[in-house]
Amino acid sequence: HPMADIPAAGYDPNLVDPAAKPILQEFKLQYGTMLDAMTQSWSGVGGPIGAAITAMRLLAIPAKQLMTIAIGTSSETYGPDFKL
Repeated sequence: HPMADIPAAGYDPNLVDPAAKPILQEFKLQYGTMLDAMTQSWSGVGGPIGAAITAMRLLAIPAKQLMTIAIGTSSETYGPDFKL
């Protein structure tokens, strides 16, 4: 998919296609979960690194979904913006 460049500040929620909004939110949720799991694993607070790896793999689902949604009439598509 020809993914567009991601805006430096992330996507403007007021301009995002309604079909992409819930998928962007799901990606942000999964990304946050992955970062939390990595932090816990590295800090020794608890949680095996496997939880972080699983969360990372789950990021592919919403990321691939985003890359099927065209931005406006462009041939370029949305992609994960890695913003929390």
